[in-house]
Amino acid sequence: MEHILFDCAAAGRGTVWELLEETWALTKKKWADPGWGNILGAGCVAFTTSAGKRDTTSEALWMTLASESLYLIWKLRCEQVIQNDGEEFTIRAVKNRWYSTVDQRLDLDRRIAALAQKRRAQRCRKVELTWEPILANPDDRPPSIAGDTGVLVGIRRVRRWDPG
Repeated sequence: MEHILFDCAAAGRGTVWELLEETWALTKKKWADPGWGNILGAGCVAFTTSAGKRDTTSEALWMTLASESLYLIWKLRCEQVIQNDGEEFTIRAVKNRWYSTVDQRLDLDRRIAALAQKRRAQRCRKVELTWEPILANPDDRPPSIAGDTGVLVGIRRVRRWDPG
């Protein structure tokens, strides 16, 4: 498992970790290279605000992005070996899968928050605060992204020249 997640030279693993790092940079929080502790223990990673208090929204975002990235690497490797007879995915395919995975998770969080909105308005606000640093089009969004599941919202795609 260590080889698949952290050492494998296949395009999927490195690309997923790079996307995670580039997306995490949007939060302006400290980055740590992927390893057993901060990826498999993503739910235990602690972030603090500038005032020294726990930053639960950054913790929730890290847990989500790290665990979804880890699971995607595992799925890509299984597909590569079992379904694709060892043929590697293209970098573009890996990127598309990663963005799709994260967008689907954002949508799930928004829908869950919308269902709970009548009981707990705090849940919607927490979803908004959690995803805010990496959402696309900050000026074109409605005031509440979590309460209205009919609004199209996605994460920012880090723009970088991609040869293929």
